[in-house]
Amino acid sequence: MELINECWLDFCIILSFKCKMCNITRTVHTEPPGQEADSLNVNALAVSGMIATGSGYSQLEEICAALNMSCISRDTWNTYHDQVSEAIHATAWELLTEVAKEEAALAKEVGEVGKEGCPLITVRRCHLAFQNKRKGSAMQSYSADLDYGPDAYRIEEDISEKAYEEKKETFLSQLMREDQKKIEEITRGTTQQGNYSFFFFGKICKLKSTISCANTVKQIRYNVFKGNSNTCWGSEKVAVVQFTEQNNLTVDTCDLLVDKDFPFLGASSYGLIGNNAIKEVKCPASIKLLTPTEAVTSKQIRFMDMKNGNPKLKNDDSYMYKVQGTFQILEQKIFPKFHKFYFNCLLPEIIDSRYVRKLPIREPEYIMKVQESLSEKG
Repeated sequence: MELINECWLDFCIILSFKCKMCNITRTVHTEPPGQEADSLNVNALAVSGMIATGSGYSQLEEICAALNMSCISRDTWNTYHDQVSEAIHATAWELLTEVAKEEAALAKEVGEVGKEGCPLITVRRCHLAFQNKRKGSAMQSYSADLDYGPDAYRIEEDISEKAYEEKKETFLSQLMREDQKKIEEITRGTTQQGNYSFFFFGKICKLKSTISCANTVKQIRYNVFKGNSNTCWGSEKVAVVQFTEQNNLTVDTCDLLVDKDFPFLGASSYGLIGNNAIKEVKCPASIKLLTPTEAVTSKQIRFMDMKNGNPKLKNDDSYMYKVQGTFQILEQKIFPKFHKFYFNCLLPEIIDSRYVRKLPIREPEYIMKVQESLSEKG
């Protein structure tokens, strides 16, 4: 037999042979005729192999060029890529369904079910800790956290209403017994918070009942801010000395002010001036070469504007809300909105944290009702 013709259909080949003795011609297909589009033919297997290695069409072209053979077209690649992707998705979904059923059965066996009998399946994760070889490390280390293996973290349900009320009463009683004056003294010149939650006065005042309070609670309760170029710039102490000398004023140093009647409410200040004034210092590093008037006029400072030729805090800025909130504490007053936010949004997270249990932070009933009403109208 002599090879007389070779026809390439992508990676499928049709070979034609002729007998030298009887001149009979026969064809041989590397894939069964009529099944070039089958999911198991050589074209699909080539695409599947490239997907498995994280490669694409360009890498396949390079491989074919190195083997001195023609490559499938881009359109053919896309056709088989779609077919293989659907097959991978279907297989993965089938396996996940089987695993989920097995996990559900195991959860029911050990009694890990919710209030409606729904099995609680622990989510398992594995973290990889890599060491940078460029910095001299010789190996990679692998470790599992509490969400993996037999000691996997189990999702805990909320405590009962009775237990919550008892813990809340204990917590608030402890705050009431604290010596506010002593707390102000020991935190003077520091950023210690202890059991006290600092309100973001402006953020809470501007918080609408249609917006979730979860992000605000998270920001207040689990704030990890450690400073930036402005807060780390060491010119505020100099400004305090210059202010007292130029104005010939006596400033009583303080840091944390705690409301006597509502001890969950606190505010910080650089000092008190008499009985009707507080001192606040802002020294942004970005305007260190400008005067306050120049910075406000050029819009380098956006929390102030010019009034009668002098810089003045904007009424709707967060700094203004902070100043007014501090005065409210000094005058033993409180806005109802702070009280409502604390007892309905923040206190439940303090008493029975959902964040540490990797659950969504609670939404108070009044916010959920408004959101449901808007959803029905929309």
